[in-house]
Amino acid sequence: MVGEFRSNGVNARFHGGVDFTSPLTDNSGKAVFSMHAGTAFVVYSASNCLNSYIRVRLQDGSDVYYKHIKPSSTNPVTNQSTTEISNNNGQGTPVQIGTFLGKMFGNLPGEGGCTIHVHVNQNTTSESLQGSTNFINRFVNPFTDTERTSFMYPFGGGGTATDNTSANGYKIAEFRMNGHSKTNPTNQLGESESINGTIYKYAYGKIYIVTRLKDVNIGTDGGSFGGNSGVNAASYAIINSAGVAVGQEVENLNFNTIPLNERGNYVFDNRSDQSNHVYIITNNPTATSGRYDQF
Repeated sequence: MVGEFRSNGVNARFHGGVDFTSPLTDNSGKAVFSMHAGTAFVVYSASNCLNSYIRVRLQDGSDVYYKHIKPSSTNPVTNQSTTEISNNNGQGTPVQIGTFLGKMFGNLPGEGGCTIHVHVNQNTTSESLQGSTNFINRFVNPFTDTERTSFMYPFGGGGTATDNTSANGYKIAEFRMNGHSKTNPTNQLGESESINGTIYKYAYGKIYIVTRLKDVNIGTDGGSFGGNSGVNAASYAIINSAGVAVGQEVENLNFNTIPLNERGNYVFDNRSDQSNHVYIITNNPTATSGRYDQF
């Protein structure tokens, strides 16, 4: 999903696309077919699955990228010969919905170290592989996700991720001091203090709310098959001691629009990795006015 954590080693960025795989374990499960009519172009290196892709130019001038795949003259589903996608001296190869494009690759020695999947993103602005339009939001409509996102304890004892719902007293949400980001982690704020046997609840001004969100992968039957694909949207509400909401529910995280990568450090906590997405849910990465860092 777009809202998954990625990094260049220092700064966070967004995934910018959607990953698809197949439940089929034989060669037929590597086949990729076009979801659109248009003209296909190929960039392929046998040793570089990360940067190999087939691009389909649509009639509106935008491009859909099918990444981590290679062209092939044999359709592994039918085992029949087919026209291999080529650039044809810059003219490309015409394709229709359902045209065989190529095969997922990258898990064999010397291919670049990809897991078998195809990354799909749509781009309306440039040749960049970083998507500019959320693929699901534009092309899969309506999109029904049958699995609820889980709010997880950010981390258990010793700083390790845990899916345990008790987590030894750790809370689903952490409250951090003003200014918290991936590159500037601030102190965690406590909730209460006992003074002479009386429990006093803390009250703060500007705080950041941090939580780990887990959305499992969706299978071809609409059910879960585990893993963690990040989230497309998440919201929160403040409630008082009587359990009554104070103000409106806030949905800062909504990746129907892909944020600028420079905002990634204000969305992902410094403990995030590609398996554990720890979000700063009080920041808005797609804000069109004002600061996307809430303070």
